[in-house]
Amino acid sequence: MRIGVLCLPTDEWPVWVERARRLDELGFHHLWTFDHLSWRHYAGRPWHSAIPLLTATAAATSRIRVGTLVASPNFRHPVPFGHELMTADRISAGRLILGIGGGGTGWDATALGQRPWPPPERTARFTEFVSTLDTLLTQPETSLRGTYYSAENVRIVPGCVQQPRIPFAIAAVGPKALRLTAKHGDAWITTGRGKTGDWRTDLADQWQIVEAECEKLGRDPAGIDKILVTSGIPGRVTADIDEFDDFVVELEAYGFTDVVFPYPRSDDDNYDDPPEIVEQIAEHFLR
Repeated sequence: MRIGVLCLPTDEWPVWVERARRLDELGFHHLWTFDHLSWRHYAGRPWHSAIPLLTATAAATSRIRVGTLVASPNFRHPVPFGHELMTADRISAGRLILGIGGGGTGWDATALGQRPWPPPERTARFTEFVSTLDTLLTQPETSLRGTYYSAENVRIVPGCVQQPRIPFAIAAVGPKALRLTAKHGDAWITTGRGKTGDWRTDLADQWQIVEAECEKLGRDPAGIDKILVTSGIPGRVTADIDEFDDFVVELEAYGFTDVVFPYPRSDDDNYDDPPEIVEQIAEHFLR
């Protein structure tokens, strides 16, 4: 089981980079941050941009992978975003993961002055966004005209270090996004939320959709990594090391390859787990 850490992009660089280097030294497999313009009750508080922060993090570390949790079409266009991703992948020496999702209805959805997209349009934009990014990052030159996104003679040179492109980790709950995961995803990101409210049942139901679509596409679903972010699981699985250990054992039985937990924060009730849990997880799982 690969283990990653979600760090909110709120701290100044000296604090952030010290933490990132320690996580790298401890052997954590990946470090993630939110790709929002702002988020919930952090509005008006320090909040840094994900891609520059992750790029600098990769340059300041040696091994740990870095990823967005998650980018969305809400305030991005695939052409400039594709250039940013290629550059970040090259600076990181091939350690970038694109966590990508359909976006929500919060502040990001209207920050550029647009109307909030209704769910069908949001899904359609997401599908086209992912497909366009895939083309931009794998073809030597791209010209296309879509419903929402277009490109004219775009060359993203010299291209990604990781081939055929950086891995796409697609956050998906609904059937359309899950089918998109089967088509374009190198990994599936989930928080365990779903229709029934029981994370075990919902995960099984969601993965069945991915498997069914993979069968139609002639793709082996075993080639898609399964990443669970613990913040959506009821209770606190990182409250102590024994509980986390039990949770990881159960996740492995469900075929999950990766788990991501939030870095403890004393200033946020949602993430106020014991700070020593980070070192305990490293000692228990990574050494």
